[in-house]
Amino acid sequence: VTAIDNWQTAFDLARHWFHLPRSVACVTADAIAFLRSTSEQWDAIAVDVYRSTEIPEAMLTNDMGSLLAKALKPGGVIVWNVADSPRSQPAQRISRALRLSGLILSMVSVIDADIGNTLVVGREPNDRQPAPTT
Repeated sequence: VTAIDNWQTAFDLARHWFHLPRSVACVTADAIAFLRSTSEQWDAIAVDVYRSTEIPEAMLTNDMGSLLAKALKPGGVIVWNVADSPRSQPAQRISRALRLSGLILSMVSVIDADIGNTLVVGREPNDRQPAPTT
């Protein structure tokens, strides 16, 4: 597990108060810069990025969708938490960026369709996933 945050104190607090295991690699970096610089891939990527109450504009670009898709292992999944409804502009922009990167999208409302959070889930299409080994 690798966690990325541009605020080192978040990791310090997580380790102290929430007993974040030492086995979790904590990288203090800008998420976009990190994704541009790494060749590593993950089975699952969770995104929960906010500046105050808003998702930073740079995270809502088609380029971000491509960077996330590139960091995803075949058969992997991206789950992006959006503190808004599925019809909100941020949820729609994230969906578009992930869809344009070739992922199959679904949205899951948490609590209620109009109030609460939306999980934008992106998966690779079946034809891009590796064949099962026997």
